[in-house]
Amino acid sequence: MQCHPLSSRCSIRRVFGSAPILALSLFAAPILGACGQDTEAAPPAACTGFVVGEDGSARLSGLADLPPGHAHGMGDMGPSTAPVSGACVAISGELDHASAASADGAWTVDVTSLRGPLDADAVEHEGLRLAISRDGTPVHGLTVILRARMPHHSGMVRGGHGPANDFQVTGLAAVEDADGYVVDTIDFNMKTYWLFDVEVAGTPAQHLYFAMSVASAAW
Repeated sequence: MQCHPLSSRCSIRRVFGSAPILALSLFAAPILGACGQDTEAAPPAACTGFVVGEDGSARLSGLADLPPGHAHGMGDMGPSTAPVSGACVAISGELDHASAASADGAWTVDVTSLRGPLDADAVEHEGLRLAISRDGTPVHGLTVILRARMPHHSGMVRGGHGPANDFQVTGLAAVEDADGYVVDTIDFNMKTYWLFDVEVAGTPAQHLYFAMSVASAAW
C-alpha cells in the first residue's frame, strides 16, 4: 500500500491468482481514520475499511456502522459470511476522487464523482466516471460493470444490499464516452460505508475494488 505524505489518498494493490486486483480507497481521513496497514491477508483487526476475500466476499473492519447519534436503518443487518482474512480496502482520502494502479502497474483507473462529494441526500442521484488505462494509454471498447454494496447489511441480500436502483447488486453498466466510462445514476439509499467493485470483462476479468463513505449534510 502507498499513502501519500501530503494527502490522505492511498492506493492498495494486490494480485489474486493471475488477475490483477486493485483496491482504491477514498474519503474522509479525519472522520474515518488513516490508511490500513497491511494489504496481504490482513486480519480484520488490522484493517480500517473492508476485508475482501478472493471470492469477492467482504467484511466491514475496524469501523462502527454509523456515526454516534446518527439515525440509520438497521433492519437489514444480517449474519456475516465474510472472510476472516483477505485484502484490505481502506476507507480514507478524498471524498470525490481517487486514482490507483494494478500491482504490475499496467492497469490504472481514475475515479471521479460527477457531482461532488457523494451524498445519500442528493437531489440529483450520484454518478461516477471511471477513466481506465493500460500501460498509460486509455482503453476503449471495454465492457465495464460497477457493483456497489454494503457488506455489513446482509439481512435481505446475501453479501450486502446495493443502492436503490441496483438493490440485488446485479451491477450497473458503465457507458463509454470521450473521457472514460460513466455510471450516471447511483441512488444511494443509506449513508456510511460502501464497497465498490469495478469489473472489466476479459479473460480473466479484472476486479478493481475501492471503498467510500456516503455522507450527508447532517454529519
